[in-house]
Amino acid sequence: MPPRSTQQSPAVVRRKSAPGHTADLLREQITAGELEPGTRIGVEKLSQSIGVSANTLREALQLLEHERLVNQELNRGIFVARITEAGIRDLYTMRRLLELGTLRHAQTVPPEALSAMRAAVALGDHAITEQDWSASSRATTDFHSALILIGRSERATVTMKQLMAELRLTISSVREAMQLRSQFQEDRRAILARVEQGHFEAAAGLLADYLDKGEHAMVDWHRQLSGNAS
Repeated sequence: MPPRSTQQSPAVVRRKSAPGHTADLLREQITAGELEPGTRIGVEKLSQSIGVSANTLREALQLLEHERLVNQELNRGIFVARITEAGIRDLYTMRRLLELGTLRHAQTVPPEALSAMRAAVALGDHAITEQDWSASSRATTDFHSALILIGRSERATVTMKQLMAELRLTISSVREAMQLRSQFQEDRRAILARVEQGHFEAAAGLLADYLDKGEHAMVDWHRQLSGNAS
């Protein structure tokens, strides 16, 4: 299965405001690691390179600041956010509230949620076979975004989108240390199997272990990279 295209259709683009579309473009660059954590964003230069006005870019950056993907520092400028250990732990706390709550209250699974979860697992298999890091990180966030669809809550879906953007930023920060990719992929496959069977409590138990392992791995990797950088 080839990696999913991130390009949006012209109809979708037309429905979005210019700042919203610009925020989408920058979000993808940030979460794909093209704009690395700590990078200073020069508004004038970047607005020219992507073909939007400086005002449009500033509005887009305000949206991304709300999503914790960029930080505005007084008298210094705007920077791609740096991941902290406290931030990683807080991210996983919120993920437990949303994802475990979704599974433990589930009664049935919407077809679109099941289809999206299966597609994410297939993309993960492809990414591991091809050693495609970008597709691997996207498969991870796609899977958890699809899982939230089980809850049929628009607010939860919007919140999860923000959390997954933060997660991809976190993953991009530790991409050199992603040696456990295939192990996490097998965990996702096992969670999907329980969801397909309608065994939601069992799926939640597997997910709880998965999130614990993911948090510990992210924190360890972050500490290793921070130590190497110092």
